[in-house]
Amino acid sequence: MVKSPAQRLAANKKAWDKAAPVFSGWCALPSWGPFEVGKNDLSLVGPIKGKTFLEIGCGSGHSVKYLIKHGAKKVYALDISDTQLELARKLNAKAVKEGRAIFVQSPMEKKIKIPAVDTVFSIYAMGWATDPLKVFKNAHSYLKPGGQFTWSWGHKMFSDIKGESGRMHAERSYFDESPRSFANFENAGPASYSRLKPSTWFTLMQKAGFEVTRFVEAEPANLRENIKSRSKRMGVYYSPTRGALLPSTVIFSGKKNL
Repeated sequence: MVKSPAQRLAANKKAWDKAAPVFSGWCALPSWGPFEVGKNDLSLVGPIKGKTFLEIGCGSGHSVKYLIKHGAKKVYALDISDTQLELARKLNAKAVKEGRAIFVQSPMEKKIKIPAVDTVFSIYAMGWATDPLKVFKNAHSYLKPGGQFTWSWGHKMFSDIKGESGRMHAERSYFDESPRSFANFENAGPASYSRLKPSTWFTLMQKAGFEVTRFVEAEPANLRENIKSRSKRMGVYYSPTRGALLPSTVIFSGKKNL
């Protein structure tokens, strides 16, 4: 069992360095999670043309590519995984060469030095943080006054309720916020992530200085998304049956006041 934040961070990096190709292109703009949640709500990312962005946990770089394609002036992106960043740089090779896409290898808990940006966003990465409050404070510091921070993560209810023999049942208490640990995450070794209640995430955003402007429990836009082609375990977890009955994703937006 991985216990300390430093141990969790090291284990998660090692696992993601190996598992990265399984998730390439998944959970990226214009969607905010599985089942293409939030895909049709363009206000979640806000104006793109001529704007500057930072993505926390950029994965394979598909969201960066989307923003560049739609006219973003510059996109900074960080990720802890060297493998993810290698995929992201290859996908955005032209934008990297032009200086419009800048990738940084760093844990999200560590503050990086970049010019203030218009928008900070994160898609299905925040739960991997070992210190979410520190990450939220970092996000706040990266923004220009009036800037927007939007992020998504798995809904705790989705992780706590399981399906068996055609019935849904609670596998654990909704009030238990201990991390979920894997002995062998996607055949890549031990890893763990946070399962916090939406109210806890809300409180942490406020403590970091954000005015929380939106909270979305997004409905699925596509229950036929072929997740099984990526991983058998992902296909079971993100089954269409569960996706139709339970909120898979929470999306928060916050504002850095003037």
